[in-house]
Amino acid sequence: MDEDMVSMDPIEIHSEEEPYRDRISFYQIKTGLTDAVQTGQVYENPREATWRIVFANCHLANKPVDIEVPQAVLPDTVFKAVIRISYDMQLKQVLANGKKGALNVGAVLILPEGFKLAPPDRISPEMKEKMGNLSFQCYRPNKRNIIVIGHVLGQKYSEIVFPILSTDLAKKKDIHFLKYPIYVGGNRGRGQIYPDGSKSNNTVYNATSSGIVRKIVR
Repeated sequence: MDEDMVSMDPIEIHSEEEPYRDRISFYQIKTGLTDAVQTGQVYENPREATWRIVFANCHLANKPVDIEVPQAVLPDTVFKAVIRISYDMQLKQVLANGKKGALNVGAVLILPEGFKLAPPDRISPEMKEKMGNLSFQCYRPNKRNIIVIGHVLGQKYSEIVFPILSTDLAKKKDIHFLKYPIYVGGNRGRGQIYPDGSKSNNTVYNATSSGIVRKIVR
């Protein structure tokens, strides 16, 4: 890290209603991570060769994530992909200011080549209402079929509606409509430590004695 860079916690959110692209741009400038999506290190592809989603590098616990998509879609058609990230709403996480707060959630949706986020003028008012006040982002400029959202308040957005535009076969002659897989990853809370105290790969050390941390002196 350069001397003029600072370490900041991307989990600290200005406002749940502030567009995602504005929030992430703010933290990219502050941290110097101009290519980062969220937590600082972005992989070329969020799905590893082992088929794991990169969330698993920080969020080690296995939790189910539900996705609902149409069985089939027509070319150049807008449809929705609904991701449900369920969890115990009573759980709390440690916020950047040291206080306890509600868990945030995030998700990444990996679509077939040629599929992408639907442009605003193609999204129906009904779908916009279901989406809520969320802003989505492509994982990388050259990965328009990979869409990222979060972190957002889990209590309000545990169900996330992605507006998707299928491939226009008139423009993409090299893409054919077949059966394609869709991959999804979701996370709950911070990756550093889980609300129930479970270890993550950043908390691999045990304390030498039991007790309660009442004060941290820097």
